[in-house]
Amino acid sequence: CKWREGGWEEVPGLHVRLDFIAPEEERQLLECIHRDPSAWDRDVEGRRIQVFGRNYRRPSLPRRLELPLPPYLHSLRDRVQCEVARLLARPSVCLSQGIVQEYLPGQGMAPHCDRVLWGNVVAGISLAAPACITFANRTSGLACPVQLPPRSFYVMADEARYRWTHGVEVPRDAPAPRISITLRHLPGENELPSETLDLPRVTVSAS
Repeated sequence: CKWREGGWEEVPGLHVRLDFIAPEEERQLLECIHRDPSAWDRDVEGRRIQVFGRNYRRPSLPRRLELPLPPYLHSLRDRVQCEVARLLARPSVCLSQGIVQEYLPGQGMAPHCDRVLWGNVVAGISLAAPACITFANRTSGLACPVQLPPRSFYVMADEARYRWTHGVEVPRDAPAPRISITLRHLPGENELPSETLDLPRVTVSAS
């Protein structure tokens, strides 16, 4: 991944804010995330993961058994919802599903596009270590690497959400495992974009 500042301006529908949270808030979030070792599960690629709300890994799980978003993420979720509404200049959506993932130095995620199930808005916070997300246009193949330093925020919507794939890389010399917090919206059927069905075939992640 080519490391450089900026890059997100080239991807319509992608917004990035650096230093979205303060170092002390980052420290407190990491402390809460790591407080209970038993809260971690493993995804299919071996990364440690915690899932709150709708569990895509266990779709048959009754809703009453789904884990709610933990209290330590409530205020962050509220701030993210407000920032998403401001950046997209539209009414706020309820980000009711959360995923906490750990990326060890050198780990990453293959290029993919999140399932349409999760709706038009995907937001995230990057903690503890830098990461590079490379966005690739599903039609032209144009690739745009975007650096995410610790404490940065991003939101994907519209074209960035459906017409670009994204893959994650964490440098091998990262000072610590990277922790990502992803917040997503679970829309009603009438909100799902039918035009995505006509896009080129691409790896679609359950994440």
